[in-house]
Amino acid sequence: MPKKTTKRRNSNTRANRPEKYKKPSDINKAKVIAYWEDGKSYRKISEILTIPTSTIQGVIDVYQNTGNVTRRVGSGRKRKTTKREDKLIVNISKKDPFLPATTISENVANDYAIDVSHDTVNRRLKEVGLDAHPARKKPFISKTNVQKRLAWCNEHKNWTVDDWKRVLWCDESPFTFVYHGRVFVRRPKGQAYNTKYIKPTIKNGGGKIQVWGCFSANGVGDLHRVQGIMVCFFVHLFPKKQTLLGFFFIATIFFLEHNQI
Repeated sequence: MPKKTTKRRNSNTRANRPEKYKKPSDINKAKVIAYWEDGKSYRKISEILTIPTSTIQGVIDVYQNTGNVTRRVGSGRKRKTTKREDKLIVNISKKDPFLPATTISENVANDYAIDVSHDTVNRRLKEVGLDAHPARKKPFISKTNVQKRLAWCNEHKNWTVDDWKRVLWCDESPFTFVYHGRVFVRRPKGQAYNTKYIKPTIKNGGGKIQVWGCFSANGVGDLHRVQGIMVCFFVHLFPKKQTLLGFFFIATIFFLEHNQI
């Protein structure tokens, strides 16, 4: 019966490589040639430099054919897009930063007959610093209410601590039953709270439970479920919250929040 022959498995095969394998640098290529000219085997060089033997063989083959180990200028795969097409992709994303790469890829294919994958679109946008980030969510505030809020802050900027102790801070908030998921936006660094890159939230839609809570300098109030009209609920609740403020009660904050000023 013929003997069974077993092949010794190379410890540096593709299956055993690290997940993020990088091509050897020019310095490591020079080390490969130095060790090879010193008489070391491929396997020994592989153990010293932790580079696969197939890569070592390729480096030595290039060196024998060209006398050099550096990559030739212009070699490798050519860039898929031109500078004009790169600029077009970037402009589309800047016009609507919430567009996903797949949609941009489809748009340039349909409108400009440019065949690029969404991976290529992602790379072109990353090159100019437009990475995809989860969009910050913030309640929608109209320009009019922004000005009203700023005016209110300026009117009260000189209040003392004792003045603020007379205020009952309160707000209502919905607990929704529907998860709307995360929305991604492509924005430059440091622009997370720029209104152009924020996803406004609206206080309606889907099943929800409305709750109301408050606090003051004297403590935290209870959390109450709101059923019916908010103003009626507040008038009904007011006598129970006098202990948080004593005889001094300022309802300004409540009406600010309720009217979304």
